Amino acid sequence: MLGMKLAEEDNFVWGVALGAVFGLLLGSVIGTLLGHDSVAYLRRLSQRVLGREEDVNFEIFVQ
Repeated sequence: MLGMKLAEEDNFVWGVALGAVFGLLLGSVIGTLLGHDSVAYLRRLSQRVLGREEDVNFEIFVQ
């Protein structure tokens, strides 16, 4: 029983480690293929969609 639980935990740790490594590799490949400007645009777009803009919203000052 205990051996089975340790084996499941070991599989989980390996899965997390492999997922992290493949995620970094895939992100690096996509970033290289798209180029710096495209990645920067996608990052700004995702921050805008998620509401994490760092720029000042000057429309608020007009009101």
